[in-house]
Amino acid sequence: MRRHLHSVSDISAMLAERIESLAAELFPAGRRHGHEWRVGSLAGEQGCSLGIRLREPRRGVWKDFAGGEGGDALDLVAAARFGGDLREALIWARHWLGLSDRAAGEGRAPPPPPPRAEAAREDEERRQSARALWHGGRLIAGTPAAAYIEGRGVGLADLGRAPGALRFRPDVWCAERRINAPAMLAAILREGKVVACHRTFLAPGPAGRWTKAPIKAAKKVLGPMKGGVIPLHRGRSGRPWAEAPEEDTLALCEGIEDGLTIALHMPEWRVAAYVAAGNLRDLALPERFRDIVLVRDRDGDNPAPQRAVEAASDRWLAEGRSVREVKPPEGFKDFNAWHMAQLAGAARAARRGA
Repeated sequence: MRRHLHSVSDISAMLAERIESLAAELFPAGRRHGHEWRVGSLAGEQGCSLGIRLREPRRGVWKDFAGGEGGDALDLVAAARFGGDLREALIWARHWLGLSDRAAGEGRAPPPPPPRAEAAREDEERRQSARALWHGGRLIAGTPAAAYIEGRGVGLADLGRAPGALRFRPDVWCAERRINAPAMLAAILREGKVVACHRTFLAPGPAGRWTKAPIKAAKKVLGPMKGGVIPLHRGRSGRPWAEAPEEDTLALCEGIEDGLTIALHMPEWRVAAYVAAGNLRDLALPERFRDIVLVRDRDGDNPAPQRAVEAASDRWLAEGRSVREVKPPEGFKDFNAWHMAQLAGAARAARRGA
C-alpha cells in the first residue's frame, strides 16, 4: 500500500503558504481586495461574495458569504474543482505543490493549467456525477429530508405537492466528516437539464426531528451550477417549468428553505432557488418569464449580493421584463426566519389560551 509522507493537515498548511498563487489559479477572474482574494462564488465569476484570506491570522481560510460554505485551503480546492471530494482534492494538491511520495521536499514543477478541452471534459464529468447522485435519490415524502423541511416550518401537505427537484439519499459522501451521510439533494437545472446537484447534509435532532448537520459546510454543490436554478413550486398554473405560461410570476430566492417559505405564503407564484448571489447574473431564464420577483435576504454590510442583484436586474430590464424586490421585515435575516418566528408566536399564544 502506498503511504504518503504528508498528512492532510500538512497539505492544507502548505497550500495556505501559497494561498495567493492557489487562489489565482482556482479563480483567475478574482481580484485582490486588501488581505483577501475576492470572487463571485465557487463557480469562479467576478464578484465579492467569496473571500479567501491571504495573510495571517487565518491565512488560507475562506468563506462564501452568499452560499454559506467555507473551510481551509484544501477544502477550497475540493469545493472549487471536485464538488467537495477531498480525496480527489488531495491528489490534485500533491501534484500542484510538486510533492513526491518518495522524500519530503523532493518535488517537481506544478503542472500547467489544463487546456480548455480538458477543462470542458472535467466539467462534463462533474455534471454526470451530479446527475448520477441526484437520480440515485428517492422522492422526499416520508424521508428525513421531508422531516427537515417540516422542521423549517413548511409541511409538504401545505405546499400541495412535493417539489420534484428535491430528493433524499442516506449515503452521500461527506468529505468534511469522511463518511457517507444522509443528505437532501436538489437538482440544479439549466435549460431543462440537470447540470449540478445541491447537497444539504442532515443529522437527527430531538423528538424525531432532522436538522442541518453540525459541520462547517452543511451545504455543498457538485457540478458546474453556473446559470442554473432549483425549481421548487409551479405557482398558479401548476404546469411544469418548460410549459409555464407567460403570465406566471417567477419568484427567485437564494436558498431552498426560503423558496419553500415563499411558496407557502405566495402559492400563486412560481418559485425557484438560484443557490448563490454570484449565480444571479448568469441565470438562463426562458423568455416567457416576464414578471420577476427577487426575494432578498438581509445581508448586513456585505455589498456583493446587492451588486449581483443590480447586475441581474439591469439585464432583465433591458430584456423588457419587470423586476421587483421584496425583503423580510427588519430584524429577520430571511423569510424563513420570519416565518419560524410567526409560528413560534402562534404556538405561545395557543398555550396561553389553553
